[in-house]
Amino acid sequence: MTQEVRPDSLNSLSLLTALFALCAALAGILFNRSNNRCLIAKNEAIMAQAQANDLWEFYQSRNMRVEITELNIALAVAMPRAVKTGLDEKIKKLKSEKDVTFVQARKAEAERDRFNQISESYLDVLRRFSLSLAFLQLALALSPVFLALRRPAVLWAAVCIGGAGIALLLLGAARFFALPN
Repeated sequence: MTQEVRPDSLNSLSLLTALFALCAALAGILFNRSNNRCLIAKNEAIMAQAQANDLWEFYQSRNMRVEITELNIALAVAMPRAVKTGLDEKIKKLKSEKDVTFVQARKAEAERDRFNQISESYLDVLRRFSLSLAFLQLALALSPVFLALRRPAVLWAAVCIGGAGIALLLLGAARFFALPN
């Protein structure tokens, strides 16, 4: 049984369809922006990891130089006092550089972890926008089906699915705007 669609129902359906289309467009734009920010944060994390790797390699080389210099002092018992003092100063300098490098490497790792966390947060937002977009597109597809079949159940399905899409859009947007740029 088909029911006659009243003109005011068509106006309401047109407005509802326009609302779903507007929200779908907004979800698409925010999806792309979230995707870009997610990729940028992931690239920053990779760069921070590369910097941490370089610093750890430098730390290891300083550590080896300290050990070699200490070994040279231990092996050269008959070394003049001035040479030993110079080597002791060199060891102090190398240990100081090693300590500074250790702190810098830890900071680079913390920066990597921070960017990975930001990237994961944007990935969570991406999932919300993706679902929102899918629900809104489905709701948009059901509007002409309602007009063809004239079944109120189809209209209610479109409204419920579109409402879920709008809710996901709002949740994603709230999270998106709370995240750092």
